Amino acid sequence: LDYQRSETGLHTGDAIVQRFRGQLANWPLVPGSVSLTDTEQTVTDNGSGSLVGDISDSGVNVIDYDTGAYDITFVTPPGEGRIISAIYQQLLIVNAGDVPIDEDQLAISGFTDVQLTTSN
Repeated sequence: LDYQRSETGLHTGDAIVQRFRGQLANWPLVPGSVSLTDTEQTVTDNGSGSLVGDISDSGVNVIDYDTGAYDITFVTPPGEGRIISAIYQQLLIVNAGDVPIDEDQLAISGFTDVQLTTSN
């Protein structure tokens, strides 16, 4: 299972800084689902932990899917006041015993013993 997430205001450009590091709020991440942008430059992950797209080859340009930590160096510094945002999918790991369900949330309530029969 996964859940589409977005975050705005991760960083704000100043027309000087190219490199940004941080951590997305909701992790673990689905590999291949991450997109970071300053609305002029877009960087995506390649599914193997590397960031590709409008990146500087001199940067680290990686993302850790387990922690949401990223290190990106854009080709050019994002302009003054330009907001950096992200869209990604959070991997939801759920076991049947982890989801609390009340009796009134069941599709069929009030039955304690049900027998299924077939007819020809």
